[in-house]
Amino acid sequence: MAMKPYRCILFDWDGCIARTLSLWSDAISASLAEEGITASEREVGQLIGDLYDGAIALGVKPENWKPFKDRIYLLMDGDAHGISLYEGAKKMLESTKSSGRMTALISSSSKLLLEKALIATEVRPYFDVVISGSDVKRRKPDPEGINTAMSLLGAEASNSIMVGDSEFDIKAASNAGIDSVLFYPQAHSAFYSLDHLKKCNPTYIVGSHTELEQMLG
Repeated sequence: MAMKPYRCILFDWDGCIARTLSLWSDAISASLAEEGITASEREVGQLIGDLYDGAIALGVKPENWKPFKDRIYLLMDGDAHGISLYEGAKKMLESTKSSGRMTALISSSSKLLLEKALIATEVRPYFDVVISGSDVKRRKPDPEGINTAMSLLGAEASNSIMVGDSEFDIKAASNAGIDSVLFYPQAHSAFYSLDHLKKCNPTYIVGSHTELEQMLG
């Protein structure tokens, strides 16, 4: 099924372009263990896009938040140069960029981590605009990142679409008044419930970047 001819394509990074969910999961689990907290893979998956509130809900004390977060980022920083992309992701980005569309990357990751990962995976040239979690006051599902990117690109909501893997991406798109694509390969079932994500009403659902490339046309 082809999509309508969107002019602006906005992408999430972790769990969407970059195969990092297991890296985040391992780092979060290790940091939780330091706090004496155990959690299921699904519970940890929910923290990936909502780290502070999710950690507090699982029992991390507010006064321990900074060392808890710092441990996670230290582990992720060590893995930054070993990050891989999902199969077909780079080809899809090449195709999207060569088609003349505007592109943006909107991530909740810190600017430092994101820049290292983009350099390591050699995909920075495919994005006209990059918005990290360090560049906004309110992260997804707040639409600030999307609105900032669209403003910089001069894009209109009617011909823009957000591609992401989590409810935070889909809700951010909805809050910004744009369409969305849920990227949900089978491996994501360990982290997210598809039934739950469908309740967020993504405009489209794809299981691979090859499928996404074909739908974008």
